[in-house]
Amino acid sequence: MEVPDTLESAYTAYQADPSQGNLHTVVTKLRPTIDYQLSSLGVSNDPVMRTKATVYAAKAIPKFDPSVSSLPTFVSSQLKQLTRDRRLMSTPLKIPERAQLDAFHLHRKEQEYIDKYGKEPDAQELSDHVGIPIDRISKIRDTMMAVPSETAMGEATTHTGPDFLMEATKYVHADADYVDRRILELKTGYGMGKSFKHLRANEIAQKLNISPSQVSRRIVRLTNKIEEIREALEVS
Repeated sequence: MEVPDTLESAYTAYQADPSQGNLHTVVTKLRPTIDYQLSSLGVSNDPVMRTKATVYAAKAIPKFDPSVSSLPTFVSSQLKQLTRDRRLMSTPLKIPERAQLDAFHLHRKEQEYIDKYGKEPDAQELSDHVGIPIDRISKIRDTMMAVPSETAMGEATTHTGPDFLMEATKYVHADADYVDRRILELKTGYGMGKSFKHLRANEIAQKLNISPSQVSRRIVRLTNKIEEIREALEVS
């Protein structure tokens, strides 16, 4: 099979067959655009930033509308996210930010375990699954009033998180179906008042008459949506 020799022909091939191979070819042809953005930020030789730029470019390609702009122009606009990434990488993490990242990672791994095995892990099972000692897990949980996925899913009444968090949660809640809206509310207390006691995944499952694994998958999906919108608001 002949390899496209221009960006235009590579994108045409991708439109005809949006495979990973064709997507990779388009990203490769966008190398000058990626290089320019990295150079403008002074991070041309940073492998982490180059990886981020490549991922952003790959995610941008399926969303490109040829009737609006050229592909390099559109991808360049998406690579503006690198400015925030560079700032975050050059600034030491504050303790609250580190705690949020640790708690978010812990919660994601816990939900991953539930989704895989259909039950909540005990302390040792979670420790083995995450690769973090039990005492460290305890400290992470003590640091945060709520796990970051609950924060990311709208627990703005009890958490002083990013400015765009509540706005992102409102977008997701408004666009969700009934089950997802109820999961948002029951898991995080969104719209339920400060005195509401947040429910665990198995309690939500019983209340909504669905399986715990379904609840877990929906929680992860909702969290990802909220984080994606929050990040987009931050860089807009």
